[in-house]
Amino acid sequence: MSVLAADAHVAAVRAWWRVRRPGAPLSKRLDTAYMVAITTGILGALLYGTASQALGSVLTPGTVREWGPAVALVGLVAVARWGTWQGPVVFAAPDVPFLLGAPLRRSVLAARPFARGLAAGAGAAAVVAGVAIVGLAGEGRGIDAGRAVGLVAGVALLGVLGVAGAGRVQCSARWARAIGLALPASLALGAGLVAVASASATGRRVVLWSGPWGWALQPVSGATAASLLALALLAGVTALAVAVAARGFEHCPTERHAVRAEARSGAMASAWGLDARTARLSLRRAAGPARRRPARGLRAPRHPELAIPWRDATSALRAPQRTLGSAALAGGAAAVAIAAAHRPAAAAVAALGSYVAASTLLEPLRVEIDRPSASRVLLRRPFGRILLGHVAVPIAVMAAGAAVAGIGLAVAGALPARGGALAFTAIAIGPAIVLCAALSSRRGGRVPVSVLAMGSAGDPSGGGIVVAWLLAWPVGAVVLGAVPLIYVARGTSLSSALIFAFAVTLAAPFALGTVLAGSEA
Repeated sequence: MSVLAADAHVAAVRAWWRVRRPGAPLSKRLDTAYMVAITTGILGALLYGTASQALGSVLTPGTVREWGPAVALVGLVAVARWGTWQGPVVFAAPDVPFLLGAPLRRSVLAARPFARGLAAGAGAAAVVAGVAIVGLAGEGRGIDAGRAVGLVAGVALLGVLGVAGAGRVQCSARWARAIGLALPASLALGAGLVAVASASATGRRVVLWSGPWGWALQPVSGATAASLLALALLAGVTALAVAVAARGFEHCPTERHAVRAEARSGAMASAWGLDARTARLSLRRAAGPARRRPARGLRAPRHPELAIPWRDATSALRAPQRTLGSAALAGGAAAVAIAAAHRPAAAAVAALGSYVAASTLLEPLRVEIDRPSASRVLLRRPFGRILLGHVAVPIAVMAAGAAVAGIGLAVAGALPARGGALAFTAIAIGPAIVLCAALSSRRGGRVPVSVLAMGSAGDPSGGGIVVAWLLAWPVGAVVLGAVPLIYVARGTSLSSALIFAFAVTLAAPFALGTVLAGSEA
């Protein structure tokens, strides 16, 4: 069948569908757009002043040039990794056998969903750029209109590039494996970019020209010619990536579309039931079976108390992407904590990054919670002590990542004042953060009916209670991780600050470990 005939068939199918299932009338669409616009305008006007004051001290031209390329790089790879589980083109489960089994060009069928995905990526990235502009213009600095437009355009193009990468990953198992390795590499490279950009003005210029993640932020530098050249390069790379991704949908296997459609259906059903764990497992199946490597050199321990750490270490070796990615994230968070702990926002972000790394490493604990009957049959220890045994390997991995970050900053000569004390503190806060993540994972990713009932008793929506229940342990990890770092970095006396920090890092794990050990199946 010729290309023109196939395209005509797709147009005929779409025309028939518009007749059988007409969309919402124009008046309803305009009403929806009006409601979104007026709500955004009202909330934006109310929150602009607060956001400008809060972000003005954090998002400055200097911090954007130093930290922006690293954040943009990690965000770009993270968006592309989204194609491992879903991607920009996901058909409904019933449509997969009928549409993809018909004599219709798949690239044409995927064109409109792909275009919507690209538009959504550009819009979300433009919103992020708008928030950055609010911070850059804060504290009376202001920002030139040309620079603001250039920043929005650059970040929007970067969002389009990320969605194009997700489309390519969605259609290729080889690209999916490559992006799995690229994510931990991007975290390590991001930490290197921060170190280089923080070293000198020349380093900042090199980082801004190091790739698309730097080109998108060139307008912040203020050089008009350089900004236009960087945006032109970014537009060219993005157009090439979009063309390659669009062409790839023509040969995307039906199986990859089918598993993503089924995964989305299962995830949506679980999300409506407030079951995040099952939704996550549904999406994970779309990635296919993990390629695990046989663990060698780990002999079974003789002491029964070491059985669970040994099993977790074996699991870590068999899933190197998860282990290396979490270690890289923990190292990057520690580097941020050491280099910028005097800024409360940076310390909080570092603690949150460590929490995410710890939560990722605790997958064996979540598997234990999914099947508590196996522990009761195979192990004679109390269930709480079994869960407590699962925190040993994550603590060791995070401590190793933080130590490597501290050594790297020392070798690069980027340690700030009190850098050694901050490095030891970044390692010491690890156990408390891991235990907060373990206590959150202990809940199984499901909102209990009692929490919903308690929330609806005082609030018909139940939103406040549920949100507080969901954020309790992440917020606790941020507080327990950020406060010691800030106190060591900004305390008047280093000795008293270290005493306070290590008191917190010793007392908090003891209390949290006691709570975890008392868990019941």
